[in-house]
Amino acid sequence: MTKVKGAKHITVYASMGVRRGVSDLLWAFRRKYTLEEFPAYLDDHPFPVLKRVEGEIKANLPTADIVIAPHYLLLQMKHKGLLAKYSPPNAIPSFAQDSSRTWMAIGITSMFPVYSERLNGNIPNSIKEMDGLRSRVGSQAVLTSSAGNLTAYYLCALKRILGEDKWREVLKIVGKIKPASYDCIDHLLQALEAGEKSIALAAYSLAFYRLKEEGAHLQQLKVKELPRLYTFTTAGLLKDAEDSASAHHFLDFLASKEGQAAIGKIWGILPLTGKSPEKLPEEWNKKYFFPSEAEVKDIEKNNKKLAEFGLS
Repeated sequence: MTKVKGAKHITVYASMGVRRGVSDLLWAFRRKYTLEEFPAYLDDHPFPVLKRVEGEIKANLPTADIVIAPHYLLLQMKHKGLLAKYSPPNAIPSFAQDSSRTWMAIGITSMFPVYSERLNGNIPNSIKEMDGLRSRVGSQAVLTSSAGNLTAYYLCALKRILGEDKWREVLKIVGKIKPASYDCIDHLLQALEAGEKSIALAAYSLAFYRLKEEGAHLQQLKVKELPRLYTFTTAGLLKDAEDSASAHHFLDFLASKEGQAAIGKIWGILPLTGKSPEKLPEEWNKKYFFPSEAEVKDIEKNNKKLAEFGLS
């Protein structure tokens, strides 16, 4: 156990939801560092976390020292000038941080189509075959979700991966399918498990594996035009906490062997280091990674393109 001299508290806002492993991660840190306070705000969804941080800053109220969320949200916070620079002393993979040092990946997550085992063999292998099941397809609201826009980033990244001509062809078909819209990916997958729908256009690994852990009858759908793409669960240090020793210790812990072992126990997140239960494809962090910096900067322009195909 390590006592942090002069430490008062560390406040963590995390879009990781209430799931097995998250509390274990937080308590593993608490056991190592004796702090006076360790408040944590957990939300399943990224947008409420960012809205809360921005609202508290605007009102001159105390806010988070550290935010943990899907990678795109930390890139948005970086571009808004909300994050301070920090690099942990622990050795982390080169891909886990960029030259700005304003964010730090703590684990690997992914996005992929999902189907219900109740399809009974009628499993589509292509986007055209999915069109034949259009009444059974659902999606997170691409442009109007109040929870987050991970699906929009996934669809935009396909342009870079598939090439513009194939990407337009895919989006035309998705527009024709008109997937039933759900505000968040958790509700979408719950609809599959309940039998309301049979196919999710794209699902986040954290949401998928949480239901799988509970025995859900869901499987990854392998459609060549909708490949599995990888992203990060990422942490960032808020500017007002730039000199907080406690916040630094928490980020150091997330990058440590002990921290990575705890992260690896959360279903749906692969650790950056140590033994991984899943083999990643070659160039996963380049060819099959999303979103890029450019895709985050251009999200409003790209959303207009998605709207042209009837997505909402």
